[in-house]
Amino acid sequence: MATKTSKREKVLPVEELPEFFREFADEMEAALRGREEGRSNLGLFRRMKIKIKNAGPQAVVKFKMERDTPGETVGAESRPRRTKSKKGSYKELKKRMDKTFSSLSRSLREGVIPSGTDIERFYREVQQMVTYKDKGKPHYAEFVKVSNGFFGACRDGDLSAAQTAYQRLRDLKKVCHDRFK
Repeated sequence: MATKTSKREKVLPVEELPEFFREFADEMEAALRGREEGRSNLGLFRRMKIKIKNAGPQAVVKFKMERDTPGETVGAESRPRRTKSKKGSYKELKKRMDKTFSSLSRSLREGVIPSGTDIERFYREVQQMVTYKDKGKPHYAEFVKVSNGFFGACRDGDLSAAQTAYQRLRDLKKVCHDRFK
């Protein structure tokens, strides 16, 4: 299904932002009422993004809206489905890994061994990551080796070794992401 993207930009004093959004909300409500009465196609938008940038005394408001092209049907049956493999989305895995990595980092910066929950989660995520052969395979063996050292250091309560292994994991992550992201 084809979509049409439209963009708008408005510059106004920062003090006028609340009133601007009140008017915007009123227009949206009127359009929705019109759609119920068959007079508006507002319901055909798929996605709307609003960005506000504070530029001193002025604010720049940018709108971006994706709409279905006229005459096309809108509904779940007309939209392409995103499929996931049985092992899940790589993008979702990377988001989870970033959160886990941050949690591990926080613990180590505070001078404590990360929680068993975080370590187990990171272990599962590393195991899942290496199943994606097209996403950084040349780096997987080294990453798994250093991860195992990290897990062992955490299990043994060796904070210094855990911190060293974690720093090595961060370095490997950077090298891999510079090449594959």
